[in-house]
Amino acid sequence: MDKRSTQIIVAVVVVAVALIGYIYYERAWNRAPAENDWVNAPAEPPAPAQERVIITAKHAYQNGKHIIAGEYGLPTPCHTLDTKYTLAENNTVVIDFLVSNPTQGACAQVVTPARFKIEIPAPGDAKFIARLNGQDVTLNLIEAGPGEDLSKFELYIKG
Repeated sequence: MDKRSTQIIVAVVVVAVALIGYIYYERAWNRAPAENDWVNAPAEPPAPAQERVIITAKHAYQNGKHIIAGEYGLPTPCHTLDTKYTLAENNTVVIDFLVSNPTQGACAQVVTPARFKIEIPAPGDAKFIARLNGQDVTLNLIEAGPGEDLSKFELYIKG
């Protein structure tokens, strides 16, 4: 074979490989996605897992009572915060924080701090579980300092 024939054969092979590659990729991109194919992934990323609510409060144990005092941010000034506790088994205390909106009218959407104080007669080694409107939350208790008297913790009452 002469040099010219070799060049023609190489050119035809290169064009054939390029054409086959183009057809392969064209079909790959234009095909209907399979049910478990990565192409079928949702356009929007999945919503992040909801973070657990944390309620931080001061804690002191005085005269056979646990005193827990702190603030929680309510979604509007019209909302109210109520607290109650239940003594459960194994020295466990369940504290329920109940947020409600007794008003039916319009209310400014402003986070409003609401103070709470709970006095619980329970053993000194009691464990605490907290719930906000029935959902488990993390109760972050900070021990009161030696000079702090949580029994004199003032509540701001709406009125």
